[in-house]
Amino acid sequence: MGFGKINVWIRDRKNCNVMPIGGTVVVTACCGQDVGHGEFSGGHAELTVPPGCYIVTARLPKSKATYETMVIVSCDKVACVNFLYVPAPPG
Repeated sequence: MGFGKINVWIRDRKNCNVMPIGGTVVVTACCGQDVGHGEFSGGHAELTVPPGCYIVTARLPKSKATYETMVIVSCDKVACVNFLYVPAPPG
């Protein structure tokens, strides 16, 4: 049994291009156990995880939004998560 990977991308809502921004990503197993965390670099983060069900949460410093979704990762496979960037309202 091998590990899998989760690739997380932050994309522009207008044209779906990867946003060149930073932030943090947290991966939690669906049972609630913290599995790992990382930093976005250029709108992308990659984490290696055991096979399973995960909640992926992204936080961006210039956005008040928290992005969250569920993903299932199989043995020796890559799962991709894409979040659409929502800029913070002015003010």
